[in-house]
Parts: sequence; structure tokens; C-alpha cells
Amino acid sequence: MVAMESIGLDPEKTYDIIIIGGGPTALGCAIYAARFAMEILVIGKIYGGLIATTYVVENYPGITSVSGSQLIEMFRDHINSLDIPYISDEIQSIEKIDNYFLLHSFFQKFKAYAICIATGSERRKLGIPGEEFVGRGVS
Repeated sequence: MVAMESIGLDPEKTYDIIIIGGGPTALGCAIYAARFAMEILVIGKIYGGLIATTYVVENYPGITSVSGSQLIEMFRDHINSLDIPYISDEIQSIEKIDNYFLLHSFFQKFKAYAICIATGSERRKLGIPGEEFVGRGVS
């Protein structure tokens, strides 16, 4: 977890939009919002989401073949080029208060006029031999 102050964010700020999630959909939403000069914050448990653990991605438009980790590095470069803040954290609850949302993580609170929930999915564990190699040639 990263304290907002440690990355230069104002803990009292109300964002135009807070995006919950760290995968391609959440990061795509952040890029789109940044292009419209919105004040945004991305909060995700795992940067890159499930695709970051994929050995090879061969169905992403415009890219013939790339590893999941390489694709996430391209996402990171794009996010960084737009100065989009990302915090590794997990939202525990959301409240609607007047005209904004109050998001609670384990130790922090965040305010936004709108939220986008793009939390994606997780693979179900089977508990079988070799499962520890998922993302490294096993899928």
C-alpha cells in the first residue's frame, strides 16, 4: 500500500473519477479520462491484472504476439506519459454522500464525483500439480 502523501497526492482532493482496478479495462478507462483532462486516480490490487500473468498474448488488436508482462510494460509507459496516478490498494467499501462518492480502503479514504469499477477477474485455483507454473508456460 502507498500513502497518498508519499506520491504527492492531496488526501482531501475530490477527483473527477476514481477507477478501481489495475487491468487493461481500468487502464484504458484512465487513458480515455486523461485525454479529456479529468482529475483521475487509479486504485488497483495488481497492476496489469490477470493479463500480466499471461505467457503469450496473441489476440490483442494491433499486436501480433507479446508476452503479458511486455504488454503491461507498454500500458505502464502509456499511463506514465499521461501522468496518471496509480495506487496499489484495495477498496473495501463505497458510500454515496451528497454529490460525491467516498471510497474506503484499509487505511485511506478517497473522494470522487464518479467511479468506474473495472476489477476484472481471477483464475480459479484447481490445486493440482504444476499449477505453480501458471503464467510461465502453463495456462
